[in-house]
Amino acid sequence: MVTWFHEILQDWYFRSIWRSELRANYTLDVRNIFDAGVEIYERESDPARREREFFSAVAYLFGGCRVVGEWLDHLETVPVIPSDWRRRQIIGRPGPRYREVPAEARLQTEGIPPVTLDLRWNGPEDVPLAAGFASRVISQGVDYISHGEIQTGLSPDGRSWADNLPALYLADFSDLKDRDLLVARTPDKAIAAVAILAWEETPRMRFAVIEDLVVDPALRSAGVGARVLEALFARVQGRGVAWVFLESGLRNERAHAFFRRHGFAEVSHVFARRLDDQAAGGGVPDRSSGTEPPRGKATPKAGRGRAGRRTSAKPDRALSPRP
Repeated sequence: MVTWFHEILQDWYFRSIWRSELRANYTLDVRNIFDAGVEIYERESDPARREREFFSAVAYLFGGCRVVGEWLDHLETVPVIPSDWRRRQIIGRPGPRYREVPAEARLQTEGIPPVTLDLRWNGPEDVPLAAGFASRVISQGVDYISHGEIQTGLSPDGRSWADNLPALYLADFSDLKDRDLLVARTPDKAIAAVAILAWEETPRMRFAVIEDLVVDPALRSAGVGARVLEALFARVQGRGVAWVFLESGLRNERAHAFFRRHGFAEVSHVFARRLDDQAAGGGVPDRSSGTEPPRGKATPKAGRGRAGRRTSAKPDRALSPRP
């Protein structure tokens, strides 16, 4: 049964609808298992590490089950157990770890140590370095691509990046009219993260859009993304604006989990069809495919909108703060 749970979790579509459409239909014990599994799959991209963490989590949820625990013997890395699991309502009573491990290989519950950051807004000299940083990080995978990247020509088809991506990012970052550029640097002056915050206004309301939020992959779990979000929220609130929007690529699961942890919620879905590319199925990725697309390095990232600006009111599986 446990191996069946693991096989189900490998279906990316199941994971994408677990919380919103499936979870309420299951009993508490099954919810616990799939909650843990989905969380692990959102955090980890390596298949072997996913497998080890999942079986270790199930062993823990089953009260320190040695049978499930022994399945981990052929794997090398130590699992990471979320630190809040012991506060959750789980099956029975959790028991000890299925076996003792050396002190240097104890279960990890925290990320890498927090990093000291220097945050600066709208530094003209930051533009070329920030644009180069952003294009270099996001080009490492295609999970970041959302409808905004198609609309602004950063992606020609929703499946790949434009060949001249660095030049396009430089052009976008150089236009800061009604937009703010935030650059976060470490003590050694290296860029840790960049963000673009746009200001929008309609006849009825004002709102902000996080157009880009890109974090150095080496600094994930060091609090960099959270620190940048705090700065963005403070700037938005300082202008008396209540709503902030962003878009995120359909399969950028780690980013989705990050934004949910910080109070964002999905408010819409965006559909696209390329009318001159019928033979290729419309020219956009199809989430109904039974095969999970290739995963990139999933740094939290917000997406772009139309004509050099973002379609903030209609983001792809848009995330907005809960009222």
